[in-house]
Amino acid sequence: AFLLAFESVSESRTMVSSLNIMLNQPKNQLFLTKEDVRELLDKQDDSLLLRSVNAINTAVLEESLENHPFIADAEVFSTLDGLLSVQVEQKLATARVITTTKHYYLDAEGRPFPLTKTYSAAVPVFTGMQDSTSIANAYQLLNSINSTPYFEGWLAEIHTRQNRTLELIPVRGNHRVLFGTVANAEQKLQKLEAFYKTVVTEKNLADWKTLNVAYNKLLVSTKY
Repeated sequence: AFLLAFESVSESRTMVSSLNIMLNQPKNQLFLTKEDVRELLDKQDDSLLLRSVNAINTAVLEESLENHPFIADAEVFSTLDGLLSVQVEQKLATARVITTTKHYYLDAEGRPFPLTKTYSAAVPVFTGMQDSTSIANAYQLLNSINSTPYFEGWLAEIHTRQNRTLELIPVRGNHRVLFGTVANAEQKLQKLEAFYKTVVTEKNLADWKTLNVAYNKLLVSTKY
């Protein structure tokens, strides 16, 4: 009880003397800067410095930061030496959805968040989206592709056709992969990987027009 009382008195007497902002953001996704975080804090409370530690409502500061569209998580805490630490986890953009009416990103949980004028993330694009179901299907397929090491950095676009089947457009080459539905995605990706490893070469990469993996246990290819 004595120690708790001593700590409470110490906090009431300790003034916030410095602010330390730690920004954890994915590589090459610079949606935020530390200055942006500082401005968000100032909007909530413009007199953080030179106040007693226990006068800072850290819960309110955390909530205000987490309400920002680019922030996934935030923690604010102070120490007895007067340091106020702010740890911010930026959202990870995994895909960019393009519809006839709006553009936005999807985060690591598949939830939408807006674009920014200052930075554009190099992530796969979803096109032809018809409704939330088609977006969910494309996101499910994206996760399957991302979980396959061979296809790291391979995908440029997932397009939903009018019949709701999916087309994949790779970063390299001039071909499209006719994927069908998301059913049996792992098996389809295995067929595609085997075809790339055994048939496609640097010399003939540009020759392929379509690779169709929609059929059971079969890959049908066409050339230009």
